[in-house]
Amino acid sequence: RTLAFDSKGQLIVSIGSAGNVDTSQSDWDTRSQIRRYVIPETLPNNGLAFASGEVIASGMRNEAGIFVDANDHIWGVENGRDNLNHAALGGDIHNDNPGEELNLVDGRGPTYYGYPHCFSEFKLGSGQGQGTQWADVSLSAAQRKTDAFCRDPAQVRAPVYVMPAHWAPLGLIRYTGRALPMAGDLIIAAHGSWNREPASGRVLARAKMQGDTVSAFDIIVGEKDSAGKLREGSWSVRPVDVRQGPDEAIYVSDDQGGRVLKIGYAN
Repeated sequence: RTLAFDSKGQLIVSIGSAGNVDTSQSDWDTRSQIRRYVIPETLPNNGLAFASGEVIASGMRNEAGIFVDANDHIWGVENGRDNLNHAALGGDIHNDNPGEELNLVDGRGPTYYGYPHCFSEFKLGSGQGQGTQWADVSLSAAQRKTDAFCRDPAQVRAPVYVMPAHWAPLGLIRYTGRALPMAGDLIIAAHGSWNREPASGRVLARAKMQGDTVSAFDIIVGEKDSAGKLREGSWSVRPVDVRQGPDEAIYVSDDQGGRVLKIGYAN
């Protein structure tokens, strides 16, 4: 569970999947979604979390990080499924697919985001480019959707941006300060992979925004190798969450070193 509040004091709750690929209707009805609760009228009673609250987004495998911006838009970073195999696209494609997603929940368009029926391409030798939506063929024939369904904007809400597979983004903010030259941009903490070779992630990334559209995406903090180049996946820091402090610096929690890192500005 990940929790946030909007400007009206409503409680936003992100509920992850039950497993790698959920296949039961009961899981689809109660997991992989974001719910909104009015306080205190619709708070769950006696542990019945699904007896109340409004489902405002479904089909989100694991929106591990959520953030409500000044416009009450809910941003989420989603951890995709593991061990993806697709015979028509090259067999074992899990190393670079599915891409991790940056999603926007704003009440416009469909509220279904694709999981488990669809996945986002990050890099495929025979693919159609980063962000292309594909049907997950590991589901049974009765449950399976088509590529056309997954690409239909009336059926499935596409991600705002697709990040590298297995980055495991866990936290994000929309930066509002002026101490760093990133006002209005999204800052994302990527915890890093566990089943990719070579390992990836363990970085802090920036999605440069124009309104609610990503105009550029780059890594702003990570580990350097001996040549001064970025080296992913082996840093002793594993970013978990990110927050903006009252001093307008960025604070990042690290669950490997048990530390909090401060990213500020120096002349």
